[in-house]
Order: sequence, then structure tokens, then C-alpha cells
Amino acid sequence: MKKLFALTLAAALALSLTACGGGSDSSKSNPGSNSNSGSSSEGPSAGGSNAGGSEADPDASEPEPAAQLTAANIGEKVSLDFVEFTLDDFGHGENIKEGGSTLSWGIADGCEAYWLHGTLTNLGGEAADLNNAYVKIIFDDTYTYEGSVMMFGGRDAAPLADTSIYLCADVPPKAFENAQKVVVQLGFNEGFAEYDWSKGDRTMEAFDYAYEFVHDATAA
Repeated sequence: MKKLFALTLAAALALSLTACGGGSDSSKSNPGSNSNSGSSSEGPSAGGSNAGGSEADPDASEPEPAAQLTAANIGEKVSLDFVEFTLDDFGHGENIKEGGSTLSWGIADGCEAYWLHGTLTNLGGEAADLNNAYVKIIFDDTYTYEGSVMMFGGRDAAPLADTSIYLCADVPPKAFENAQKVVVQLGFNEGFAEYDWSKGDRTMEAFDYAYEFVHDATAA
């Protein structure tokens, strides 16, 4: 009886050891269980670049690039559906004379009128108010003067008329006496419409059309 009991106890012990060993082998045969849990902790939901905010939000609106000025050459005709113009010669003085007429205005003390002269043809069906255009004259990329479009006989260019125009500004003589480079910028809206002041102060980029003419002042 004791012998039978001992054999039974030994058999039970052997079965118990086998069960423990099988559990250990099962754990070793599934290494992916640990690696999977590790990879999930490295996903986007656990501190990836999106969670950390290091990447830009794709839905965020990007600022629109500023409009660029169109480069044009002195003596080159610029043609649009409502206007054509050519700018070709520079001048300066206390006033502007053309034939027997003189164009003068309240030029600032210590300044002269400095201009780029040309011809404009209004292709629209109504008179174009050239006073709505905007002019900047820049010397050597440093000295900037704001101006306007001037013309004889008022400020409106009649339809289909070839109008003599002057892009001019009040400029101290020292600015242009030894200038190496002169840049004249011209901005205007479709049909020479009034400037939209809701955009803030006038800038060339705020107009529908903006042109830039570069002159080498050292050229003969």
C-alpha cells in the first residue's frame, strides 16, 4: 500500500514538473509579444512627430506670397487689354516743359522734379484717371521717393488718345547727381480704378499691375 502511494505521488510530481516546463517554453516561443508591445509605444499615438507638434499642421493655411513686380525695359511697349504705354527718357528740373506749356506743382523745398517720360494710350471706352496710379523712384537701391503720374491738360487720359505722361517725384538733387542706378516703379489697377484703401497704405504689390523699370545711370 505504501509502495502504491509512493508511485502515485511520484507520478503526480512528474506531471506537475512537465506542466511548469511547458509554460516556460511557450513564453520563449513567442518573442513577438514583447516586440509588438514595444513598437506600439513608438507609434504616432505615443509621442510621435504629430503628437509632439514638430510637423506643420497640413490644414494650416499658408500666407500668400507677395505679388512680384513685372520687369520692363526702357523704350519697350507694355500692352494690356485696356492700356498701352512706353517709357523712354529721363529728366529733372524745377518744372516740366513741353512745347510752349509748363507743368508745375508745389515741389517740396530743396527738391526738383525728377521724371521718366513716355506715351500712354487709353484703350478703354471711358477716360482713365491716371491720378489713381502710384509711382516710386529709387536711387541706388537706397533712396526712395513716392510720386505720381503727371500729364498736361488735367489728369484724365481720353479713350484712344496718345497721352504724354511723366512718372515723377520730388527729389533732392543730391540723390540723382551721382546715382549709379535708377529704378522707377509704376502701379495701377484695372482700368485705372481707385486704390482700395481697405488694403491699408499703398504698396506696389497691392495694385492689380505693377511694373519696374531699371536704368543704368552711368550709361552714356
